[in-house]
Amino acid sequence: MLVVVKKFEFRKIIYTSLFFFCFNFIFADNEAPDPGGGSVGTTNSSNYNWNGSVTYSWDFSSVASSKSAGTDFDTWNISGLTLNTGDTTSLTINIDDIIASSTFSETNGDDLQANGYLFLDVLKVSSTTSGGLSKLDSVTFSGDHTGQGTWKAYYDDSGMSLGYTANYTAAPEPSTYIMVSGLVFLPVLRYWRRFRNKA
Repeated sequence: MLVVVKKFEFRKIIYTSLFFFCFNFIFADNEAPDPGGGSVGTTNSSNYNWNGSVTYSWDFSSVASSKSAGTDFDTWNISGLTLNTGDTTSLTINIDDIIASSTFSETNGDDLQANGYLFLDVLKVSSTTSGGLSKLDSVTFSGDHTGQGTWKAYYDDSGMSLGYTANYTAAPEPSTYIMVSGLVFLPVLRYWRRFRNKA
């Protein structure tokens, strides 16, 4: 049976297909989450389709031990995650600190960072349709406020937390300098005594 498609109907099919393609491309789930938009906040996503690479603009305003998600740093809640394991899936966390009293990128190895920081639940997944957060191929960090230490992501299918460790070198105590100076001076003192006894 020969099916004849009129010229008008053929154009209609082409235009409709292009429309849905452009719609899915522009409004894809892979848009970069930015909770608070430059301040601390929360992003909630439902039925999120994770394809390829995603950038998460993440802000924090406190490094205190009592800090909490959504109040002192950004958090992203996903309900119904579908992670496409057929693609190379990755997450880039773009870090921006908004600490009023200090610039995080200029501090390294001071007492504030000596013990490191832990930010719990920067990303929470309440349900997974397929794939899973643990199937991510890579997690990297970017931004002007990453500090001079090391950031690390800890994650499984239920969510992700971030840890920061400074390249910390403890400054010697004054007593250490005195002890080292004494050890260096001992051979000089012994030589001086031997020289005086010969004289």
